[in-house]
Amino acid sequence: MNRKSPHAHRDCTPRVWLYIQVAVWFPCLLAVAAWPTDSNEMLLLAVGSLGLISFALLLKKLGLRTAADAITVCRCVAAGVLVMISGLQPELNWLVSCGFVGVGLLDLVDGWVARRWGATSAGAVLDMEADQFAVLFMSATATVHGLVGPWVLLLPAYRYLYVVVLAPFGLVEADPNPDGGNRRAKLVCLLTVVSLLLILFPLTPESVRWVVGLVAVCALGCSFSVDAAAILARHGRRWESA
Repeated sequence: MNRKSPHAHRDCTPRVWLYIQVAVWFPCLLAVAAWPTDSNEMLLLAVGSLGLISFALLLKKLGLRTAADAITVCRCVAAGVLVMISGLQPELNWLVSCGFVGVGLLDLVDGWVARRWGATSAGAVLDMEADQFAVLFMSATATVHGLVGPWVLLLPAYRYLYVVVLAPFGLVEADPNPDGGNRRAKLVCLLTVVSLLLILFPLTPESVRWVVGLVAVCALGCSFSVDAAAILARHGRRWESA
């Protein structure tokens, strides 16, 4: 979120890894959404474990190059551990909620470190994927513990739908903005994370949870749609002129 657009993928993104994520996480999200609410806490253990394994495979491919990358890895691991801890509890507690706030603050820290001491394309990809896993972990936690409806799982699902839409055209690595800057997408990503943190905060009223969740779902859906349409339109013009 802090180093580049959350919807963009550079050439260093392992395309096969990305396609595997789409194939794995759609069934997982459907399972979290459809499983009986009185027996699906164990799903969070599976979600956390699979997420950390996936991120470890990405890290093995891209490598650990900078201090910012190390912080990114720490926050993704922390988020995975938190979602697994929440799966062992019948109700969400303050430890998990505050832990996710800490993960959000680490996101700001690794962005500052990257700007201060330099960033790499591989590190930007790690940062984006850590953001995606954090959104996935928090959305699954909120759903399993009944804080909001399963529609909040659209937040992590949008990313995979985005890949599905662009993959047939070979454009999953295209950037919506040629210069790499997408301020609107970054702001929407920030809104998504803050909304999920509010949903997971124990003292947040149920009505507020639903309002901020629905706002985030609508905003992120519109953001991905605008980016996908811009990429398809730009490349469509290129194909017509070729």
